[in-house]
Amino acid sequence: MTTYQDQVAAEVTIVQTVWDRVFGAAMDAIAHCFVRRETRASAAEMIAGLLAEVDTRNCWTLAQALGHSGPHRLQHLLSRARFDHERAGQEIARLVVRELAGQDMMLVADGTGDAKSSTDCVGAGRPYSGALKGVGLCQVAVHLAAVTDTTRVVIDRMLYLPRDWAADEECREMTGVPEEILFATKPQQAVAMVADALELGVRARWFAGDEVYSGRELRTRIRAFGLGYAVGESRAYRVTDGAGRRWQARQMINKVLPHQWMRMQTGHGTKGMREYDWAWLEVRADDTPDGHPDGTNVLVARRHRYTGELSFFRCFTPGDVALAQLVDVIGRRWRIEETFQLGKTFTGLDEGQVTCWNSWMRWSFLPDRRRRPRPHHRGHHHNRPHRTGPPRPADLPRTRPTAPGLRPHTTRPGRRTHPVLDGLAPPPSSRRTSLPPATTHPPRPAMIGTTAAVSDGRPRAYDRIPVMRTYEDLAVWTPEPIRPRWQLVLRFAATLLCFPVLCALWLAVAAVLFAVGLFADAIAAVSDRFERGYMRFMDNTLGAIARLGSWFVSWPELRHEGDTEYYRARVDRRVAHWTARASAPRAPKKPRPPVECAIPLRDYRGVGAGYVAEVALAQGWELRPTDARKEVRLWWSAASHVD
Repeated sequence: MTTYQDQVAAEVTIVQTVWDRVFGAAMDAIAHCFVRRETRASAAEMIAGLLAEVDTRNCWTLAQALGHSGPHRLQHLLSRARFDHERAGQEIARLVVRELAGQDMMLVADGTGDAKSSTDCVGAGRPYSGALKGVGLCQVAVHLAAVTDTTRVVIDRMLYLPRDWAADEECREMTGVPEEILFATKPQQAVAMVADALELGVRARWFAGDEVYSGRELRTRIRAFGLGYAVGESRAYRVTDGAGRRWQARQMINKVLPHQWMRMQTGHGTKGMREYDWAWLEVRADDTPDGHPDGTNVLVARRHRYTGELSFFRCFTPGDVALAQLVDVIGRRWRIEETFQLGKTFTGLDEGQVTCWNSWMRWSFLPDRRRRPRPHHRGHHHNRPHRTGPPRPADLPRTRPTAPGLRPHTTRPGRRTHPVLDGLAPPPSSRRTSLPPATTHPPRPAMIGTTAAVSDGRPRAYDRIPVMRTYEDLAVWTPEPIRPRWQLVLRFAATLLCFPVLCALWLAVAAVLFAVGLFADAIAAVSDRFERGYMRFMDNTLGAIARLGSWFVSWPELRHEGDTEYYRARVDRRVAHWTARASAPRAPKKPRPPVECAIPLRDYRGVGAGYVAEVALAQGWELRPTDARKEVRLWWSAASHVD
């Protein structure tokens, strides 16, 4: 008789066999980088210890998990042992190249910060770090990842040394920084790692990065390597159109007509498929290396469906390209963030208590280079094969294999288990839900220099979301339906009764903001969950206030429901007021800032948002994407209204 325990035991045996084979192949590839076999054995043990279920990962906790009498063996491995970690990294990179041969690969550069408590650590400074969500004492490293449709793996890294720190001879001597290591910007480090990767045989087609890696010098070098790129840009980034005129990105995208935005899926998020509106415009190249053709240069804009927030990307490819392909490249850039999260969560990438150059290089090598390509399957989940055999009962334990050289470790109750190895694990089960590729609605042939419309008349799930359709089509910008009189009376009475509740919510928000301003540091020192709870409270409270406010009925609404003339006069007054403020005389030589305003639904429901657009456009305003609150958002551009 077959039991569930037999099935679990068989799966664990297979996983253990795959782990032994792959881990052995990786260690064999770097065996010649160690002078002594004892050092090689210590490295294998340390990698095994990084996979242990421990609260924190440093030489002390890893030594305890491995059964050592003290941390001295691991500390010696990191600081003093004869071990060519750079050559070992190159060997692992070559191993990755062989694993990913034949796949459509792109290189992604990004930096991550590790919080530090002492300025004695090599390269420690106080730059801005997205991992810390602000400025703080940290080490910043630039990583280069190889990303395909199914895989993401870090293949190189460099520690960023701030300019002042790199020029401090005392700091360099104390931490053992080699003399040939000089100050380099993050884009320069990214270019150096890309050059090394291509020299090792990486066959990539694209390079991707955020705004940090969008400088002209970097883009020129990337083009000289024969790669295309997709890098983030700020709203104020200036581009040149086909006529030779210079525009900021936020001004350039105003050339896109409302119906020319294309809605595409960019992956699976926590709340389902992520969908954005996309558009592109052809721009002139400013980074063409000598002897290279101009290729295809475009500015891609991404717009949030509800908030209207815009993000911009500068893209280049030597040949023709479709917008859907650029969207796929931009979306795959985020895979390196997932790699950082996995490395910090499961292998302690940011927990190493190391201060010297050698120690940091080797600690970052072991958590990063310990992984071979990790499968990240994409495809429609309904095409996956069905599971055969009896289903797995929910109460059976999920066991992971023990790494070589690691004594059995008991998982604490309630603690989350982690994969055996990010990349050394076997291929995922067919039960895993996979991600569909970036698709469009509907698919159309793309042309450079134009934008594609998206309207196929098919009902979609997001069409049921209460998003105002007027920004896409002014013809449907009609007045709101007239509400029954009895409903208005009841809601007005409820407004009078609930008004104290709304005031209490505002007072609670003010009290929380005041308390946070006074005691934020003390509370954060006691609980690391404070920020998460605070943000959840503010989101829930402000959301409740917005919902109550939209449901309330005011006295003018009760009196003038269905009165078209009243709402026309109200819209005229509101738009004229904002126009007077936006066009007010300015002091000489003082720049005129842009103005953005929002006309709420209460002010125009009797005449429709189309009337608001008609009045605003006649007075020189531009329309901006709206959100679920149905506000008509107007924009007064300083560039288009010169005194």
